[in-house]
Amino acid sequence: MYMKNALVIASVALGNAQAGATRLRSLTDLVVCSSDVAQVGYDAVMPPLINAFNSAWPQLAASSGIDPLTGVSIPNVDIPCKYGGDEICGLQASSCDKSWVQMDFNYLNGLGDLEIASYNLGTIDTNTSSCDSNSLPAGASCGYHATPAMTADLISGGKLEANLQNLKFKVKCKDAFGSKFDETIASFSSVTCKSTDATATMDSSVCGSNCNIFSASVSNLKISSSTKVTCDVSGLSSSIVDLVVPTIQSTLFNVVEPIAESEMNKELSNLIGTGYPNATCT
Repeated sequence: MYMKNALVIASVALGNAQAGATRLRSLTDLVVCSSDVAQVGYDAVMPPLINAFNSAWPQLAASSGIDPLTGVSIPNVDIPCKYGGDEICGLQASSCDKSWVQMDFNYLNGLGDLEIASYNLGTIDTNTSSCDSNSLPAGASCGYHATPAMTADLISGGKLEANLQNLKFKVKCKDAFGSKFDETIASFSSVTCKSTDATATMDSSVCGSNCNIFSASVSNLKISSSTKVTCDVSGLSSSIVDLVVPTIQSTLFNVVEPIAESEMNKELSNLIGTGYPNATCT
């Protein structure tokens, strides 16, 4: 009888030990930081952060003065002499020295209509040495650094609309004696360019933990070259339009991209503060 009870007790003890070991292994799996564990925290917090950004962005774009965007200087854009310059100068027994487009930027509407539409995880690393802060918020565990690629699209019904003033196609001619003089090939007092399918891509850097994000920023924001822009420059030959509209488009985008990127980073910083959604992990 004694031996039987001893065997029962030993068996129960062994079972409890095995169960305890199983629980310990499960607990260890949760505590030991890995990219898989880090991704759980990332997947939980990133979507609400993006939603919060998209909700706040239109008002921020308006209050920060980028929607509408005004007061921007646009440099002259050189174009080949074959687009009107050779002809104009040739009629005056001279040769085309250079040809260019000059314009005054009036406004750009619609940056507030952009929203972050998608993001890919990219890589996620539990080494946070590349983060702005190497220390995790109080109560946090399993810090990570993620580098998702993001895409921003215009909201349904949104559009980018730019107005340019005093758009002129100029040419500098050079006569047989070496004297140079300017001529105007064509001019428009006001030109409006629009896009309803603008898409921007950007890289990002996100630093977080098991329960919050404590820094995020975007970089290399580029409005896609596939974005279709139309400008009301009727009266020009199709060859000049085909050259000039993409030139205006790329010039505008080069001006707008760093401004939009800077304001997006300000908004992300404001949203995150000392930790999103909480300053500390609980």
